[in-house]
Order: sequence, then C-alpha cells, then structure tokens
Amino acid sequence: MFFAKVNALGEMPESEMEKVGLFDTLPDNLTYTLVTPRLMEEAKAYALEHELIKNDYTSTKFDEFLRIAKALQEKEVQVLLFGSLGLEQRLFKDLSPDDIDILIPEIFMADEWEEFKGYVENLGYTLTDLHEHKFSNGKYNVGFAGIEGLSEFAGINTSDIPTTCKRCVTFKLLTTEQYLKVYTESSKDSYRRDKNNNKDLQKITLIKEALKEKH
Repeated sequence: MFFAKVNALGEMPESEMEKVGLFDTLPDNLTYTLVTPRLMEEAKAYALEHELIKNDYTSTKFDEFLRIAKALQEKEVQVLLFGSLGLEQRLFKDLSPDDIDILIPEIFMADEWEEFKGYVENLGYTLTDLHEHKFSNGKYNVGFAGIEGLSEFAGINTSDIPTTCKRCVTFKLLTTEQYLKVYTESSKDSYRRDKNNNKDLQKITLIKEALKEKH
C-alpha cells in the first residue's frame, strides 16, 4: 500500500492485478481483509496530521476555531482546543461536536473579562450566557472556560499539555491520555451524564480503543 498524489493513470502493465480503479471507500473483495483497513486508517491519520487531505467532518468548525485562535493569539491569549472538537483532532473520528469549546487563562475570565469579551465581539460574536461565558454569531456557538481548572478537575498540569500548530496558528491540545482523564471525571457527573445521553461514556470507549491501538 502506498500513500501518493496521483496526477494521471496510465495503462496498467502486465501483472497479477485484475484492474485499476478509483474508490471513495475500500472495495469489498480485498486480498488482505484484516490488514488493508488498518493500513488505510494509518494512511488517513498521517494525511490528516500533515494536512495533506481535508478533515471534512470538522473542517467548518475547526476552521472557525483557527480563526478565533489566530485573533486571540495576536492579543497574546493562549488557547486550548477542548471538548469534542479537540478530541476529533486527536482521534480523527467524527464526533459531531455541537459547540466550539476553548480554554483560556483564568485571568481573562475575571480581571480582564471585559477586554477579552471585546476581542470575541470584534469577531462577530454576541455574549449569550455570561455565567457559562458562551457566545454565538448565529452559526457557531463558542464557550470559554479557565484552563487552570484542568488541574483540580482531572489532575492535569497545564505545563504537561502539548502545543501544536496548524496553519500558523499555535494552540494547546490535550493528549489522548489526558482526554481519558477528562471524560472519566465528566462521566461521574450524573447531571452531565443524563444531559448528554451518556456520550461521555461512548467517547471513553473510543479513547481506550485508540490507546490500545497506540500501544
């Protein structure tokens, strides 16, 4: 199996292959039914990681996150992509996130809130919930929370969270192991569990499967 950029298909030389075809998904009659799907997942993960192909199921929300993160970066506000949208970037799976969840230094949630609120409003957003620090522009809903809360909530030291860069935008993104800690703690909240129909438990299963494959 090869990952390649194909510009044109020529005539197939004499070989054991029956034919050359173009497919959106893997064909049914595979020679190696267990190995080939796994190799395809690895190739797709590599392509997404290096932005060689577009991540269609998150592209719109993720593009909007990058727009917000870039603007905040210019204001020297460090951001962390959180929630399902962030987990999608780690697992390369469609989790259908409802909102864009972003963690920022708590000082912007308190002493510098008015200034920070102005940054977000300048991007076309309106504050819809002061208590939850949620904004909306009519198309996207964005929620902010303090990054320092991860330490008490899930035992995650913010200095241990890796930084990544996409399209010249720098932001923090939890590791798969750190996401497991977050969703394990979230699943203990009965209100959240009932509200999201046990979606946290489903994410925990996906995370554990990813960690198992990783090791």
